Parts: sequence; C-alpha cells; structure tokens
Amino acid sequence: MRIRSIVLLLALVSIPALAQAQYYRRPPPAYGSRDPYRGPGPQGPVFGLRLGYGIPFGQISDEGDPRLGDFIDHQIPIWLEVGYRFTPFLWGSIHGQISPASVSFATCGGTNCDAMNYRIGVDMQLHFAPDRPVDPWLGIGFGYEWLKAEAFDANDVFTDFTFSGWQFPLLEGGMDFALSPNVALGPYVAWALGRYRDVDATQGGVTFSSHINDQSYHSWFQIGVKGTFKL
Repeated sequence: MRIRSIVLLLALVSIPALAQAQYYRRPPPAYGSRDPYRGPGPQGPVFGLRLGYGIPFGQISDEGDPRLGDFIDHQIPIWLEVGYRFTPFLWGSIHGQISPASVSFATCGGTNCDAMNYRIGVDMQLHFAPDRPVDPWLGIGFGYEWLKAEAFDANDVFTDFTFSGWQFPLLEGGMDFALSPNVALGPYVAWALGRYRDVDATQGGVTFSSHINDQSYHSWFQIGVKGTFKL
C-alpha cells in the first residue's frame, strides 16, 4: 500500500512537465518586463496547497510509549500555506497542516481506532529560478504539532489522547513547474524533527494532562505534490 501510494504521487508530478512545455513555447522576456506574459511582479502574495504521503520515525517518548512507527503506519498530509515573495528568490509563509493517519493494526488490535496529526508553522523558501519554467527550491522552518488518537475497545470504553510539542527544523525542497505565469505545480519532499512535550488523555470518563519528563526525538518524512498560486 505504501509503495503504491508513492508511485501514484510520482506519476502525478509528471503532469506539470507536459503543461509547462506547451506554455513556454517561446523564451520569456527579460525579468522585470512589463509584458503581461510575465504575470505577477517580483513581490507579492503567494498561496500554496500540498498533498502528500508521510511516514514516521523515532520514539513518542522514553516513558514506555511505543515507537511512533509502531503506532502510526502512515499519514496523508494536507497542507495549506499563505505567504509573501519578499524578492523573486526569497519567500516566506505560514502554514497549517491536517493529516489523517492510519493507526497500526498491531497497536490497535480489535478496537476501533482513529488518529489525526495537526501542525502550524512558518518557513522560508529560497527559489533558484523563479522566472524560468522549472524553479528548484529549498526551505527551512519550524512548527508546533499535535498527534491526536482515539479508540473504542470491545466494551465500548472510549479513550483518547493528544501528544503535542515543537518541531525544529523543518527541511523541505522541491521543483515548481510553471503552468502559467501565476500557477505552478510540482513535487516536494519534507522532513521535520520534533519532540512531544505534553500529553492530554481521557480514559473511562477521566481526563488528565501531564508533562513528558523523559522526552525523545521523532520525525516525519513526506513526499507529495505542491500547487502554488502567485499574485
């Protein structure tokens, strides 16, 4: 299932290569030209939407919790970002991510389990060829993460818990293929390192919160497709 999902995402990113070849049939004019062919100026708002496939690594904590990869099999990150192009090459953005996650069968057993991963953060991106048909880019950022899971056991007893903590660094990169002067589409990869600091839980109607004293590192690796719209 994991391999098929990755192959599908890689197939999707071949679409913009075909589209941009049609659009850039003639060489673009010099950068900064007023030709409407150039579309947006060197500065301005930018919006992004990403869809990916993420896998976990590392420990939830060193307090007897399972490894993150033994608990979560994979997640499907849906990532919305709003930013600004300070120069043609340097972009900044804030982002929010919601990721439906698949709980490992070995952990969940015969119970009814569900999980979601949330993140908010900021990043800076360096774009190497913003005025060309293909624009490679790299980025760095940080964020705050919540991993929320819930389950009903065979006796219909409800349990839920939320691990939360900071992520730093967020490292990312990709290729933007221009579909038009305003719109680009292309593949991206991202890796985020984090530590869960707190846990909130409810079990059998009893709710409690706790600080994690023996913290450990975990990470998420993503691969997917990013759409970009420039104003």
